[in-house]
Amino acid sequence: MRTREAVYTNEQPAYIYMKLPKSNLADVWINSFVETRKTEEGTEYVYDTNEFRVSQSHITEEMVQKNPMKYLNYSPSGEITVNDRVDALEEAVLEIMEVLNG
Repeated sequence: MRTREAVYTNEQPAYIYMKLPKSNLADVWINSFVETRKTEEGTEYVYDTNEFRVSQSHITEEMVQKNPMKYLNYSPSGEITVNDRVDALEEAVLEIMEVLNG
């Protein structure tokens, strides 16, 4: 179980599914509302949150959209292939090269 408490200054969606460019991976955030707190600085929104990176072919956005809370305690168990990892590393190297080359 990887759920943790997260505090935000604005309300959050039940999930965010962000496809990573040039790879078959996605970053997924699952948010389960817990409470609203009033502080001197303003309003805080407290959520139980889980975030993970997954192969888009293993867990699709449609699957998450259908039942986000199913993934609140999800923990990846090796579904990311070596090819997925190589693709992600290649993407990171290309991004670094772009930054260095201006």
